[in-house]
Amino acid sequence: MRTVSILDRNLSSTDACTPDGIVHYGRLFDIAGDAETEVLILNDGDESLALAYNDVEILEEIYVGDMIQFRSDLTKVGNTSRHTTCEVYKLATPASRAGIAEPLPGDMVWLEEPVLIARFKCVLAVKQELQRGVQPDGIVPDPWFELDY
Repeated sequence: MRTVSILDRNLSSTDACTPDGIVHYGRLFDIAGDAETEVLILNDGDESLALAYNDVEILEEIYVGDMIQFRSDLTKVGNTSRHTTCEVYKLATPASRAGIAEPLPGDMVWLEEPVLIARFKCVLAVKQELQRGVQPDGIVPDPWFELDY
């Protein structure tokens, strides 16, 4: 059973909250929800509802153009509750923001080591009647029609 979900995302201008391209940290929780949903679909075959975020640590600013990675780990499974930890890393940043003189549009500077920019824990719930069990192949059977494998 896979209990980890990894999601890479390049932040765009639609993620910005200021004219200078800073991305609001609430946007991290939006995107992290996708990584948490994936790990619970693999575990339960259904989406979840986030109940609480705990131990939130914001360590660095993020900007439009940054390439970030979300890693969501399933740490505890209860009857309906699921506990995850999420870490967010910066993988790359636009060359213009990194101080490169006269970069071409789209040039990126890839960091030698990913930089941890945020971490937090999340408590989620999956209703018992929606739990379909572990999806080992990552394929969730659709109850409305049969698939030919």
